[in-house]
Amino acid sequence: MTPTPETHRAKLARGAAAIVAAGVLLAAFAAPAHAETTLYGDVAVTPLPAPSCESVHGYVDYRFAVENRSATQPHEVAITLPCETYGEDSALTAISRSVVVAPGATVTVSVPQCGLSLPGSNAAVSVDGRRKREPVRVNIESHGLGRYIRRPDKARAVILASRGVPFPAPGEKDPYGLARAEQDAREWSSEWLSYSRFDGIAVTAEEMQRMPAPVRLALIRYVECGGALEVAGAWQPPQDWRSRDSSGSGVRTFAVGFGVCLVKDRTDSVNSDHPALLAAAGDAAAPSRNIRSVEDANREFPVVEDIQVPVRGMLGLMLAFVVVIGPVNLLLLARLNRRIWLLATVPLVSLATGGLMFGYSVVSEGFQGHCRTLTLTLLDETTGRATSLGWAGYYSPLSSREGLHFSYQTELTAQVAEDNSYRYGSRSGAAPSTGRTVDWTQDQHLANGWLAARVPIHFTFRKSEVRRERLAVRTDAAGKVTVVNGLGAAIKQLTLADREGNQFAAANIPAGAEVTLEPRSGKAADFSLRNVYKDAWQQMIQTMANNPMECLRPQTYIAVLDGSPFTDNAMPAAGQRNSLAVVYGILGSRADGN
Repeated sequence: MTPTPETHRAKLARGAAAIVAAGVLLAAFAAPAHAETTLYGDVAVTPLPAPSCESVHGYVDYRFAVENRSATQPHEVAITLPCETYGEDSALTAISRSVVVAPGATVTVSVPQCGLSLPGSNAAVSVDGRRKREPVRVNIESHGLGRYIRRPDKARAVILASRGVPFPAPGEKDPYGLARAEQDAREWSSEWLSYSRFDGIAVTAEEMQRMPAPVRLALIRYVECGGALEVAGAWQPPQDWRSRDSSGSGVRTFAVGFGVCLVKDRTDSVNSDHPALLAAAGDAAAPSRNIRSVEDANREFPVVEDIQVPVRGMLGLMLAFVVVIGPVNLLLLARLNRRIWLLATVPLVSLATGGLMFGYSVVSEGFQGHCRTLTLTLLDETTGRATSLGWAGYYSPLSSREGLHFSYQTELTAQVAEDNSYRYGSRSGAAPSTGRTVDWTQDQHLANGWLAARVPIHFTFRKSEVRRERLAVRTDAAGKVTVVNGLGAAIKQLTLADREGNQFAAANIPAGAEVTLEPRSGKAADFSLRNVYKDAWQQMIQTMANNPMECLRPQTYIAVLDGSPFTDNAMPAAGQRNSLAVVYGILGSRADGN
């Protein structure tokens, strides 16, 4: 029978319906895992979208929307990554965070991953202490120092581009990697650590204006910590940046803290290339390209003078033990005709030898851990924010169960690279897991596997926080300058430059004390904190402490402190050794006190 036109139309309709159904099915399978919501009774957990790229340093911020659908019962929800691991040779074992969600509330839970690899997939969820079988589907980024990450000194700078900024996709030989933002800029994170993995960020002026104030502040803090931000379009930066403006080739450049902000005033420049941003991002990535091994870090920044095991002393004690428990013991008991006493003398001598070895360790090192920090803090008194960078080293003669505690605002880069390939682990490429875990519930708690007995651990760190410390500066009609030390610690040496660049100095100022500064010869010059950031931090901070007059700009000061009020007290019971804290202060607009 010859088919009718209606039969043909029916077949076409059925075929089209099949194609649509297949497309829907494929789209469902191809949908990103972060779009799925997993329900655990009254609790619903949804991963939030995030830009994806390969990176080495900084933090990947895994964010989850946790909803409590109960109208009466609060729930404690714990999220742990990864749920399934890819072996036991990871540099980082687990990251976790617990929150209490009120009835009917929805909270955003952030679980950041530091710059160590975390091989695995998905996230495990516990509700009220009970771990659930079904995981939350989430992709764990290829991030951090590990077996499969390229050498940090060869890593490309990573750029985060917003939805509104056209950015060319990089080729294999391009000096940068690209992460495209999946969310509108209004939904970006309000924590600066979320951007710490990126060396440059590109947004439009319209997006900056539409951002909520906390998100915009997070980007500013990111720049102050050394990042590079490019704003395309007619955007007016904060008023306190205006004095740091330098223009050239259609781009206004603002020095902001340790970083730089680039503003393209012409809207038609949005579609152009981004050479200024790429150059600034390369500078931002400079510190992360020199991650050291444990031995190299302790050699460069020693926490204690000697971490070597006293082999000769231990060997001598063991030889003495063998001689006493063997020939001496047997000959003496044979002469006394009391060989049966061997049953008592052998354990007694062993116990005494063990006590001597323990006592030797206690006498040589004691029980107390040790800490050493080197900190440069940019204290901007015009905004009330403090930006710190530097080194921190920790050492304990015994294994620490408490671990180390840092604030939510501190970015840590562990100096744990190994061999010439900068692979984590042994030269053979296989190493057992160290069991390193991080718990973000109360603070940034480096819980397990970080502080082993007699093995130092070093970090380079960046930190941004709100602080109220400041110098109260007054200038009388005769030109005499007085200051009140409100920095929270005694000042060993203070050097200050006024509006005209005239320099003044004083030494040994107790906390809270008022002193008159003595004039010094010389004028303040144009000093770049950006050069401090991208150079060797230890040498630059020492230079600023030793030669403050060469590092001042007008309306700034350098204070060398007796103590480290701007550094996290990560190991409260530790003793401080050879620590150095330098404050580079930007005085308020009316620093003359009139």
